Amino acid sequence: MSLTGVNWGSPKYTTMVNNGDPDNRLDIVIIGDGYTTAEQTMFNEDARVLVDAFAQIEPIRTYIKHFNFHRINVISKESGAIDPHTDPPQKPDTALKTFFSPIAERRLIGPDPLVMLVATESGAPWDKILCIVNAPRRGGATLASMTVGYASRNSNDYPRIMIHEAGHIIARVMDEYTGELPDIDFAKDWSLPSFLPWPNIDTNLERPKWWRWLTPGVDMPTPDVQANNDVVGAFQGAAYTNLGVYRPQRRCLMRRHNHDFCVVCSERWIRAVYKRSRIADGFLPEFRLPQPPIRWDAERPLIFKAQVVRGKGIKTVWRTKKLEQIRWRRRQATSDYQDFMVTLEANRFGGQKIPTAWAIECILEDGSDRIRTPSIRSLSRQKQRWYVITM
Repeated sequence: MSLTGVNWGSPKYTTMVNNGDPDNRLDIVIIGDGYTTAEQTMFNEDARVLVDAFAQIEPIRTYIKHFNFHRINVISKESGAIDPHTDPPQKPDTALKTFFSPIAERRLIGPDPLVMLVATESGAPWDKILCIVNAPRRGGATLASMTVGYASRNSNDYPRIMIHEAGHIIARVMDEYTGELPDIDFAKDWSLPSFLPWPNIDTNLERPKWWRWLTPGVDMPTPDVQANNDVVGAFQGAAYTNLGVYRPQRRCLMRRHNHDFCVVCSERWIRAVYKRSRIADGFLPEFRLPQPPIRWDAERPLIFKAQVVRGKGIKTVWRTKKLEQIRWRRRQATSDYQDFMVTLEANRFGGQKIPTAWAIECILEDGSDRIRTPSIRSLSRQKQRWYVITM
């Protein structure tokens, strides 16, 4: 029994997918509620199915090397979740006290602070938490903390429901469906404040937040019947309302669980990745100012490496210059990452070699066409510079 009153499995946590140092990865923990001692094997399998589902959906599939996944095993005394909508109401004794909201029958939530405390006490590194609930019926939701997503294992295709919830807590995108909450008829001149973190919904038809993605010549608003699934426009119906609020594309996982993410939500997933995980873990040879320049024999080639998380699609430019020169010399440029080998000559005076100072630079950039927003493009760049003295 822990200080939080939770019975732990053994071990407390298990790393399911280890793609690198948590300091440069987006670490997701999967925790279960309503799983008894006898149901821990079932939870382990549910967690595996969820991780496999993440690895199959874009853009997560492309960026999966930037993620680590960990499983936390906690043991509930009874199966299920608290449910005030049954007759009689169900009140199982579970580890995390997840429950169906009294005012929304399918809104399955939990006490976020407790879940976060348990995740921390487990020792697992985490940035966001996904809670699979062994509830007997469909449900899922995310609370205002935007840190924990909940979904019932007994929902149809629960992994995609959980990925929808992950869209809220990781990509910070809004629901695009129109049901479950009463419609809100916004005034015609009303617009969402620009500081709200919902890049995939807007009321502004003149310049929606996703204007960089708009299909040339598209009608605004965009009629569903006139557009295919690749068109980016302003489709009416999102954020729980049928009127006055628009979304970028007809289909998105934030609207229907059997769809993929739209271009705007995909770009926000990429933003979330690069907010937490850089293109490269480090560079070789190791160098960082204010350490002295690397001393090197001018007759020998020198190899420089970036320890990229993934190489495909990473545009790479290697360039050099003598420190007394103004202009850089572009030595190597590739669309997919490649190491760099160079021989740096020494200056000569009176037929003798003299020490010569060089700067070598590596510029990495994600070349994905899923990125159009300048601030996200900036996040997807990384630069390293070395100083070398050839002797």
